[in-house]
Amino acid sequence: MIDLNEYSKKSYEVAEKRYRNGAFGSKQNSVQNLLKHCAGEIIEATEAYCPYKALKEYTSGGTDFEGMEEPDVAEEAFLEDKERFSSELADIIVCVLVIAGRERIDIEKALLDYYAKNLARANGTGDKK
Repeated sequence: MIDLNEYSKKSYEVAEKRYRNGAFGSKQNSVQNLLKHCAGEIIEATEAYCPYKALKEYTSGGTDFEGMEEPDVAEEAFLEDKERFSSELADIIVCVLVIAGRERIDIEKALLDYYAKNLARANGTGDKK
């Protein structure tokens, strides 16, 4: 398994090096800008998901293309779309880990606490259903 706190620290160090090398232009490397960057990654993941979803539905007999033209159903295209979507999801996770590393947040504890909270909710014993 990945040590998320260690990966978070290393991801933040890489992001800092990239920032010093001019990768992000003149934007300040603040948490607010990092959160905006994460929002952009979510938009990219949404855009990557649309063709992946369309191919997935088409190959399973579905017909809902959400206004898209009929996709190319070649297996290679499906795998490329899935890989692109997977990559965008990873971008989102790394964004969050960079912020956690910058703020020295114990992201593993935060995830476990949130899981327990949602589990309690799922079992009808939490603060929400």
